Amino acid sequence: MKKLLTLLVFMACITAIRAHYSIHSASKDVLIESGGKQAPAKPGIEVKANDYLIIPEGQEVEIYNDLDKNIYKSLSSGKISVTRLMIDAKKMASNNNKNVASRLSLAKNSNSVEGEKIYTEKGMVRRSLAVFDPEAENIQINSKTLGQLIANFILNHDSSNFQNVDVELTNGKLDTEGYFFRVVNNQDFPVYFNVMKFDLMPETPDGKMEISVLGQPDGNYVLLPGQAITRETFSSLPEDERHFLVMTHFRYELDEVIEETANSLSNPDSIPSSSLSFPLLIKSL
Repeated sequence: MKKLLTLLVFMACITAIRAHYSIHSASKDVLIESGGKQAPAKPGIEVKANDYLIIPEGQEVEIYNDLDKNIYKSLSSGKISVTRLMIDAKKMASNNNKNVASRLSLAKNSNSVEGEKIYTEKGMVRRSLAVFDPEAENIQINSKTLGQLIANFILNHDSSNFQNVDVELTNGKLDTEGYFFRVVNNQDFPVYFNVMKFDLMPETPDGKMEISVLGQPDGNYVLLPGQAITRETFSSLPEDERHFLVMTHFRYELDEVIEETANSLSNPDSIPSSSLSFPLLIKSL
């Protein structure tokens, strides 16, 4: 029995000594410092908990933990231990989980209306978005639901039923012929928005929906907490075009939303009459 106990203790020690962490990915200039020696951080290289990672400004590294099968991403530059990197990453993930939960809880009526879900899950998106909003990277607004709401806004010129998102929005004409808008995010999590336009000549369902010259054609604008963004155009906006900003707590597919909006405008009777309550800001510019 004593021999068996000794063997188990020995095996546990061996397991503790064996490295459970390895470099999953790293920018080209990231270094590993172990035992006073430095070496480039390359995928697959094993690291110990007390090893250090030297991360230049603007670069990053990811650690794979074989124990929990998770990948931990660096959040800042400088010299940081493997253990500290994972602790910070876990803390950030925990905060993001709480933020996502709080965002989802702001939507009433069980996140759906007349059989349509407000929030849908999509596949993993670009790595760059995962850095901004890692826990919400595969959540987006249902395109059909959002398109119906935008169509209702266009037809009725009314956004009073929407829950405004807590941001500061200013907009107006420039001293020249141009136009601008500025958004400040006062919330604890990112906001997503874009700018669309509707051709008012004639103001009928045949009017044309497109992205505005003030919009972002590839994806959405993503504004982190405590950030502001300003967009300007030095050309005047045509009087027969109505430009408006659409902001939510999660991303949405612009092309799909524009298509669903156009479908709803061509068939107004298909727009649900019940009010929908979730964080949404639609603002004419």
